[in-house]
Amino acid sequence: MSAEVTRIVLETGKLRWSSPLIFNDPFDVPRALELPFNEADIAAALEKRIREYVLGTAEPVAPWAIELANAARSQPPHKRDLLLNIVHASVPDLLVQGRRAIAGFQSGWTEKVKHLRILCYSAIGDSPPMWAHYASGRAGVVLQFASSDERESSSLLATPVIYRAEPPTVPLLDRWVRSFLQEEAPDWNEYFHEYYYVKSVDWKYEQEYRSITASLEESDALHTDVPFIPEDLTGVILGPAISSDEEAMVRLHLGRYPNVQLYRARDDHLSRRVVADLVLTRGAPPRCP
Repeated sequence: MSAEVTRIVLETGKLRWSSPLIFNDPFDVPRALELPFNEADIAAALEKRIREYVLGTAEPVAPWAIELANAARSQPPHKRDLLLNIVHASVPDLLVQGRRAIAGFQSGWTEKVKHLRILCYSAIGDSPPMWAHYASGRAGVVLQFASSDERESSSLLATPVIYRAEPPTVPLLDRWVRSFLQEEAPDWNEYFHEYYYVKSVDWKYEQEYRSITASLEESDALHTDVPFIPEDLTGVILGPAISSDEEAMVRLHLGRYPNVQLYRARDDHLSRRVVADLVLTRGAPPRCP
């Protein structure tokens, strides 16, 4: 982060959990849920499944479907054909219901995204691109946090991001149909998990972990500033290009953090990494950033 943001964090003892609506990657936690099928596909799949009920090749669960299947199986074959024609004639109604199902799922996701708050970490502190992109071109700061079960640290929630070329998985059409017909109750959170944590391989250099929660506040703000446990802050790494005034400001606020170690970063041309050297020890023994 920049030195100015560091000042705010150290003064307030809070970290900013942001809405994905302001993320720099437009494909990260998609704002809208795009499905690889439409309501006509759902209607056709519903018709196919109901035909299977009538023909006895699938077992229904919904009471109305059980009643339909029992009625069909007690009739001679030509009457079954009549029922199948009735099912086919009901496709427009199925189309309406399929459209509603999609719209409901999509609107539910859109509403969910509005309230998400995400805190992003990196597993590394020595990446030149990370320093360049997020720490004011090496003039900022890296904050290092440790997790503690005893303190119930918020960073215990942090989950590694999955980097892959394929986009997040969405429910397949057959699962939609079976859910609609009450044959199964999919765990939609299984799919939401992918939308939370799957990112393009273009961002793999970040080695990101993220903690996710939901905000119930009625506010137009796209972030929530949340206190962190002072003992969880274990390292402050000053950027290679930080100014003397900003370094003095950082040092001024370290007193309230009993476990923090202060490091100064430098450019190591042999390793082509940003190396941190310990310059001030407080509290717990230092660990390599």
